[in-house]
Amino acid sequence: MFVLEILPLARSAPPGTLSYRSRAEVVPGSLVSVPLRKQQVRGIVVECVPVKEAKGVLKRATFALKSSGSANVEGALPRALMLAAEEVAACHAAPLGSTLHALLADSLPPVVPVLTEGPGANTLYIEAPYRARIDAYEKLIRKQGRASHSVVIVAPTGVELERLARDLAAFSPVAVSGALTGRKRAAALTKAVDAGLVIVTPAFSWLPVRSLGALVVERASAAGYRLPQRPHLDLRIAAASLARARGAQLAYGDYPLPIELRDKADAPLSAPARASARIIDATAERPEGERAPFRAVAQQMLAELGRASARGGRAAVLAVRKGYAPTVVCRDCGFAVRDANGRALSFSIARGERVFRSADGQTNRAADLACDRCGSWNLLPLGIGVERVAQEIEEALPDARVCMLDAESIRTPAAVRKAMARIKEPGTIVVGTEAMLPLLDPAEPLEYAAIASADSLLALPFWRARERFVHAGLTLLDRAKSVSVATRRPLDTAVLMLADTTLDVFFAEETAQRKALRYPPFGHLLVFHAEASPTKVAEAAKLITDALADLPSVRLPDRPVRTHMRLSIIAKVASDQWPDAALSALLAALPPWISLTLDTESLW
Repeated sequence: MFVLEILPLARSAPPGTLSYRSRAEVVPGSLVSVPLRKQQVRGIVVECVPVKEAKGVLKRATFALKSSGSANVEGALPRALMLAAEEVAACHAAPLGSTLHALLADSLPPVVPVLTEGPGANTLYIEAPYRARIDAYEKLIRKQGRASHSVVIVAPTGVELERLARDLAAFSPVAVSGALTGRKRAAALTKAVDAGLVIVTPAFSWLPVRSLGALVVERASAAGYRLPQRPHLDLRIAAASLARARGAQLAYGDYPLPIELRDKADAPLSAPARASARIIDATAERPEGERAPFRAVAQQMLAELGRASARGGRAAVLAVRKGYAPTVVCRDCGFAVRDANGRALSFSIARGERVFRSADGQTNRAADLACDRCGSWNLLPLGIGVERVAQEIEEALPDARVCMLDAESIRTPAAVRKAMARIKEPGTIVVGTEAMLPLLDPAEPLEYAAIASADSLLALPFWRARERFVHAGLTLLDRAKSVSVATRRPLDTAVLMLADTTLDVFFAEETAQRKALRYPPFGHLLVFHAEASPTKVAEAAKLITDALADLPSVRLPDRPVRTHMRLSIIAKVASDQWPDAALSALLAALPPWISLTLDTESLW
């Protein structure tokens, strides 16, 4: 009889290993099936000890060991994957078991192959428009193919995976995504092991290809690389760890790359855009002192949209948020309108009805409400939402076909396909948030594209807002024949970047600011959140500060969320001091209702 120390590959796995009994000896590193909370999950054997040697520990145990089911040994986890997973877990201060589950639960084929050493770990920076990136990927695939190595390209969304598979069809890629289930997924995983080119979505980025020559992270700035559930892994960091462990080339592709992933953070673009955006000074359209009503869409933009639609051309307008106006304030007391739980309410028009709603959709109130603070009816919607932009375009261009897109409207594959079909219809004007950008096909460029308000995008409460704005603008320049940007700050360096992509002012300024603030790449942000009762929030705050010890941290004001309070604590650590093994282990042991996210954009 033996005692097995097993690391369950489960998201709900506790920190460390669990003990099971086994009649047979099992080699450490073996993959086995074990029971965990009334479910059978895959696990990795870390240690196998005869019962005689563990007798003293077993006598003091307050539990009975369960059978491991070790007769069903499913193979062995390659050493390179275990080493890389340990590095990823330490970097995110996450339990190793849940880290392995997040990285491998969807990626392991029925039979795990023996992995070979790659050609050598180094990093390629492919910062160029989409078509130029495809050319670079083709060269990389041919180079690795001549050495009998495979290339894995990670696409952040299913739409982009299909587009890459189309544009790289000459290499007969094997595509693996969550759209495949059951036998089709198992067959695809098995086929991918020895394929020359494999294209996957982030959940499958650790697919154990037998001979990995290069791992490509396409559109590296995409939010889809960050797992929304615990453990909150950044799969770009996981890709880098995997490439190092397997001795493979790592390539980042985007335009521009995130500043922390650029070869030189403050360098100008090595591949300027083929065109420049036309900047519309919004203050010139509405001279100071003039009482003309505020418009979300500049007159010059409406004229361009009208011409494009009349010719049967397609156009797109980027707005900042869903709804009509992101914020509603009281003109008399100046405070934002909130619900009973303290959530700010945006103004929206749902099914013809004017309503105030919270961002999570939990609160919907009729638009005839009064200010909760002073009782005034004098409420003012502020900001430019998708609905407001679409309404103004429809009023100015009644014959145009207007389509609205945001993250909520394209949550399912069927909704995405329907949206893409509408975008391709002649004469369509699509109005959307940043969620629409991946749906715009570079192979079918738009006649015209516009950013309704650069100021709204630059004012988003994210420390990466300026970089996101530049990325959105360069994406439109890559997908439209003509682009306009409306702003009241035409001399902002982010706006100037779109007017002349050969300038280096934006990257120099942004890099200097991040260096002063110790933001990535000059430091890391450890962002803690907890949603609980006030008593539990106080407990969470103490647990976090005790674990951080001497590391300085800032606690933001608690705010109500639903029926709980939300705690937010931010700590900064220098890039050369993270990960810290001891601190990472302490943070990984925090209760599961306390979340830790590394370098998240939203600190609250």
